[in-house]
Amino acid sequence: MLRHALDHTLPEIAELTGAPVPTVKSRVLKAEETLRKLIRRDLNLGRPNP
Repeated sequence: MLRHALDHTLPEIAELTGAPVPTVKSRVLKAEETLRKLIRRDLNLGRPNP
């Protein structure tokens, strides 16, 4: 939310959350990957299995 919806930079998020910048970067990347997987899963709901 802080990164994409509110457009905060990684250093700003680090300051807001009290987490180091590398941790923030790792968490943002993990969240993006999780979101991608969920979107792919939802897009495939209406498709028949091959």
